[in-house]
Amino acid sequence: MALTAAHCVTANWDANDPNLTVKLSDGEVYGIKEFRTNECWNFSSGGPYSADIAIMILDRPIPDA
Repeated sequence: MALTAAHCVTANWDANDPNLTVKLSDGEVYGIKEFRTNECWNFSSGGPYSADIAIMILDRPIPDA
C-alpha cells in the first residue's frame, strides 16, 4: 500500500485498468489495483482538506517497506 492525496485520485478511475501505475521513491513502477479514499472526501467540492487522503493498493509489496 501507499498513501497519496485524495485530490490526486479521479472519482471515476477504474482500478481494473492495467494502465494505472505509480512510480514510488524507490524508482519502481507499481500497478494500482485499487484506490480507497477517505469517506469524508468530496470529489465535487474538493474538500474538506482535512480528509484529503487516499490509499493505493499496489500490485505487489514494496521491498523493505
